[in-house]
Amino acid sequence: MSKSKAKKKAAKAPKAKSAKPAKQKKVDTKLQIVIDLLKRIEGATAADIMKATEWQKHTVRGCISGALKKKHGYEIVSEKPKDGDRVYKIVTNK
Repeated sequence: MSKSKAKKKAAKAPKAKSAKPAKQKKVDTKLQIVIDLLKRIEGATAADIMKATEWQKHTVRGCISGALKKKHGYEIVSEKPKDGDRVYKIVTNK
C-alpha cells in the first residue's frame, strides 16, 4: 500500500481580536490649513499662510506650486492689488 500524503493539521486557536484605539478627532495638517485659507472668499496672502503654519515664505510658495497645483490639482490664482500684498485663491472646487 502507498503511504498517505495527507497531513493532519493541528487545530489553530482562534485569533484574539486586536483592540482598536478609539477614533480621535481629525487633526488639521498644515496643508489642510493652507487649503482652508485659500478657499476663503478673500483668499490669503503669503503672510497669512506664514502666520498660520509657521513656515517661511519660500515654503509657502513651494506648497502652493508643488503640493497644491501639481499633486492635488487645485487651480490657484494670484492677484496683486496696487496697494497691497499678493493674494492667492483656490478657484476650483474639490
